[in-house]
Amino acid sequence: MIQYGFIPEFISLSRLPVICAIHLLSRDDLIRVLTEPRNALIRQFQQYFLVDGIELEFADGALSSIADKALDRATGARGPSSILLSGQP
Repeated sequence: MIQYGFIPEFISLSRLPVICAIHLLSRDDLIRVLTEPRNALIRQFQQYFLVDGIELEFADGALSSIADKALDRATGARGPSSILLSGQP
């Protein structure tokens, strides 16, 4: 980041915003972010609902829609999280 003109103080003090896209991800990358990590967002939401006895399943189309919306916002890997937490279609 320093090569692009960011001063070291800016980087070391963690002054980047919470949602910041440094490298754009593809649709498939975003779906992988939603589903593959051990603490993937989809698994987290399934656990939240399971506490109330509800088995939550995400259709492939839903995952694609979330990824598409994140691509429109160009917010990188944090995009799907903000979309799921907003509760807006």
